Amino acid sequence: MLSSIEEVYSSGGETNAICSCPWELNNPLTYAEGQTESVSLFDIAAQNVMVDAVKKGENDDHLIIRLHEFAGARGTVEVASDFQIQSWQECDLMERSISEARENAAFTFDIKPYEN
Repeated sequence: MLSSIEEVYSSGGETNAICSCPWELNNPLTYAEGQTESVSLFDIAAQNVMVDAVKKGENDDHLIIRLHEFAGARGTVEVASDFQIQSWQECDLMERSISEARENAAFTFDIKPYEN
């Protein structure tokens, strides 16, 4: 079995391996015995998207989910939750709205790679 560092060098240029290895290295898997209900705060249905942060809005009580596309690929992202989502709206990093508010339990949007 390869370590996370070995996987980076043997990935053959795959950005997915490069992005996930630092996370795995700095946040090793921990566990505790017992049973619990499985509840998902957010389920992201996209292989090239990672949740960077979940935080309270700076000026209100909205919940901000910061996502990051790391493979340089366009795609459609579906976000679902085991908790009720009343509405959602895209915003920029300054938390200014860039789309109309939508009322859905799960939501889907298109994502494109960051360009300088």
